[in-house]
Amino acid sequence: MPVLALLFAGFLLGAVTGCFVGRGAEGSGGLTDYLTGHTDTGVSDFLRELVRSGQYHLIVLAAATSVAGVFVIPLVSAGRGYFLSCTAAALVASLPEHGAAAALIICGIPAVLTVPSLFLLELDGFALSARLRALSAGKSCLPVRNTLAHDLAVTVLSVILAALAQCLLIPFLLSCLI
Repeated sequence: MPVLALLFAGFLLGAVTGCFVGRGAEGSGGLTDYLTGHTDTGVSDFLRELVRSGQYHLIVLAAATSVAGVFVIPLVSAGRGYFLSCTAAALVASLPEHGAAAALIICGIPAVLTVPSLFLLELDGFALSARLRALSAGKSCLPVRNTLAHDLAVTVLSVILAALAQCLLIPFLLSCLI
């Protein structure tokens, strides 16, 4: 439980910082570019969104395989919170009329799908990295939880759903909004 509190605190710190940074944004050109850039939903678009939806998960997986992961994984959590919050705040600031709804659609839907699985993966990755760190120091360790395969399956499913939402659902909802 203390690891989850650390990861959540990092996410929250990043989110609060992102709010303050993102609220100074001006102009709505980014949303217009987003809408015009999502008219075609081909395989390449889906693959791009798949990588974009899973980028933090991939960083956590890479960090879990090193002894430095216990330091990197909380930073990934803070980074995810920062960029999510900064984007949402920038949308709200740049679109006074529809900014809150656009932020809920653009940031909220993918976040609801990927952030819980990111926390699951971060917990597993932190435990694996801590175990590697202890083993490299010559200490004995308790075995890692046996839920890693289940957590990976949930993560893959959530990232695929988020990429599908980015390609199909979100452009449709934004076109109805604006």
